[in-house]
Amino acid sequence: MKKTAAKRSQAGSVAYATFLLIYIVAVLAVGYYFLTKLWSYAEEYEISRPARTLDAYVAELNDNQWNEGLAQTVAAMPHEFQTDEEVAQIIRDQFSGKITYARTSGGDEHTRNYSIRAGDREIGKIQIAEDLSQPSRYGMYPWHVVNEEFDFTGLYSSVEITVPKTYTVTLNDRAMGEEYIAEDNIHFALLEDYYDGYPDLPVKVTYSFDHVIGSLAPVVYDVEGNRVEVDAAAGDEQFLNNCTEEELARVSDFLGRFADHYARYTSGLGDDAAASYNRWLRGYIVADSDLARRMIAAQDGLFWTRTYSVEILSFEVGNIISFGNGIYLCDYTDEVKVVRSGGTDINDNNVRVMVVETDGDMRVLEYNQF
Repeated sequence: MKKTAAKRSQAGSVAYATFLLIYIVAVLAVGYYFLTKLWSYAEEYEISRPARTLDAYVAELNDNQWNEGLAQTVAAMPHEFQTDEEVAQIIRDQFSGKITYARTSGGDEHTRNYSIRAGDREIGKIQIAEDLSQPSRYGMYPWHVVNEEFDFTGLYSSVEITVPKTYTVTLNDRAMGEEYIAEDNIHFALLEDYYDGYPDLPVKVTYSFDHVIGSLAPVVYDVEGNRVEVDAAAGDEQFLNNCTEEELARVSDFLGRFADHYARYTSGLGDDAAASYNRWLRGYIVADSDLARRMIAAQDGLFWTRTYSVEILSFEVGNIISFGNGIYLCDYTDEVKVVRSGGTDINDNNVRVMVVETDGDMRVLEYNQF
């Protein structure tokens, strides 16, 4: 009886162990099944996340800084003075590693809208949608880009420069034509009083261009094809000092002699004003001009002066501007010491004169102090 009971007990233990093993295997199988499903779900969920598509899209832009949408946008933008390749490289340089995205309003459960940004600047917009052409698992679809728009107008800078009309302005080695002149026939302030009498005086123009990507500096050439550095802080004189070295020397020499003779005559040096006029000024001013008449009219007042000596303490020529045809507008300054019976006067003068030249013979046509 005892042996029979032992055998029964042993058989029961084996059966229990077998059951337990089968149970464990079954539980493990069920667990593995559900774990596999969970992994599969997690994988599909990851694929279906919009961020996955966006991260890949932005990574591609940051790696290459270019795609077909960007190329088409650049090709459609006005940039006459730059090639597509130059603009593309500038944009690559500016955006390298800086492109991000941010979700914007709009869209629905199947579409989403995003702003594409470079730093703090929006450069485009994209829309992504669930790709319903792909098989669905667990009711989830991967996302793909269905629309992209780029706008680089915020990168535009303007070029504007004012130069004499006879000058040539180039951008990127290409001359700017008349279509880029924003303002024409601009008078030089220094010449404003002379345009009515001298219609051929030079004028200025302003060139303007608003579609430069990045930075593009204009290059200026004068009428003879020499490159000119334009100083925006300097005045018109930088364009108007247009005389040759020979002209400057010849006119400067004449101005020095004229200043001396004018100071002697107008200070009343000599006993007879009419004789002083013939001696000092007649050969230096245009006969029958308004200046000549003014100087002759001054003789009545000069008759009563008693001047002992006149001395020019300093003399400096400023601008000498050629109007062409032997006509020059000249500025000079001098310091004149005049000794009279009543004492000594020292006068500082800023003078502007119109000098005309005929066959090497120079005369002053107009005289003004300023």
